[in-house]
Amino acid sequence: AGDNNARVREVAATVLTDIANSDVGPERVALAALAEPDNPGKKPLNHRVHIARIHVVSLLLQEFGLNRKDARTGLSPESIMTKLVLPSLGHSHQDVREGAMSLLVDLYRVAPSVKRYVDDLKPAQRALIEERIGQNVAAVPSATSSPPKPKGRPSVTSSPPKPKGRADVTNYSEPEMVSSSFSVEKGGTNAVLNAARQVREAAKPAAKPAAKPAPKQVAAVEDRASKTCQFCDRYDSRFNEEAFHVHYLRTCPMLCPCPLCTQVTEISNLQNHIVTECEYRNLVKQCPMCKEAVRAEDLDEHVAAKQCIPASPQYGVCPLCHAKLTPAGEAGWKKHLLTSPGCENNPRAFDGGNGEEFEGK
Repeated sequence: AGDNNARVREVAATVLTDIANSDVGPERVALAALAEPDNPGKKPLNHRVHIARIHVVSLLLQEFGLNRKDARTGLSPESIMTKLVLPSLGHSHQDVREGAMSLLVDLYRVAPSVKRYVDDLKPAQRALIEERIGQNVAAVPSATSSPPKPKGRPSVTSSPPKPKGRADVTNYSEPEMVSSSFSVEKGGTNAVLNAARQVREAAKPAAKPAAKPAPKQVAAVEDRASKTCQFCDRYDSRFNEEAFHVHYLRTCPMLCPCPLCTQVTEISNLQNHIVTECEYRNLVKQCPMCKEAVRAEDLDEHVAAKQCIPASPQYGVCPLCHAKLTPAGEAGWKKHLLTSPGCENNPRAFDGGNGEEFEGK
C-alpha cells in the first residue's frame, strides 16, 4: 500500500479491505496496519509507507467502526492514537502529518474522548487540530453512537565520533555497505493483482468483475515502477536490486547517512531520525525553536544564541545547508535537492551522478 505507483497503492488498499470483508475479518488487518513497519538492515523508510497505514486505517474505521461488544474490529481510540496518529503527527514529512490530522478528526467524530490526547500536543499543532475539529463538527452532523456494522535496535559496541555543537550533518563520510537485508522490495505487482481478484471472487461472488487493463499496459506500468527510485523518481531500465542497493547508499540525492549511526535516511527526515530513531539519540536534544538535533551539552548555549531558523509548517529547512524550502512538503524538498544546481552541501549530485550504480555491469 506504500508503493511508489498510485495504481498499485489503490489495488493494495482494495485488497486489504476485501480481506477484512472476508472470513479473515477486519481485526487482523487493523492490527497489521497499526503495527510499526519492520525496518530490516536500516533501510530508509519511505514516508508513503506511513501515509498508506493511515489510509488503510481510515478505510477500516469508515467501513467497520471501532471495537464493540458484538464485534471486534481491531480498532480502538487508544490504539489508533498511540500507535499511529501521535507518532505520525511528529513526522517530518508534511503529508504524513496532514494524514494524521485528518484521521484524528474522523476519529473524534465517533470517539470524542480522543480530545484528551490533543491537549498534550504542542500549542501551535494543538490549535490547528482544534480548529479543524471545530470546522468538521460544524459542517458534518454528529455521528451516531453506534458505528456501522461490518459487511461480512542492535546493541552499541562502540561510541561514534563526538560531534561538536549541532549534530554535524554537512560533512558526513561515506556510509559502510550494510547487510544484504537492505533490499529493494519492488515488483510483485502481478501477485497483488492476482490476490485482489481471488479475494473479490471469494468474498463477493455475485459482484461483476471490474474492467481490466490490457495485459501489455499492466506489464509496462509494472516494469517502469520496478525500475524507478521511490525517493528521487529516477528511472533507469538497468535498475535491479543490486543497483538500487548502491543507488540508495551512494547516489540518490534525496538520501544521506545519519552522521551518528550511518543509517541511510531521507534528508527531509534526518533531524527527526536523529532525535527519535537514531541509536545514539541520547547524545542530542531537540531545539524547541528550530527542532534540529543539538548536542545535549550545547543545547542551552544554542537556544540562548537565538540564531536558528524557527520551525514552521509554512516551509522546510534543509539540514545540510539550512536554506528555507518552499513550498512546504515533498515538492519543496524535490525542488531543492533534485533540480540544478541542487543543495550546495549535498555531496550527491542532484541528477544522481554518472551511473555509479551500474559500473562493472
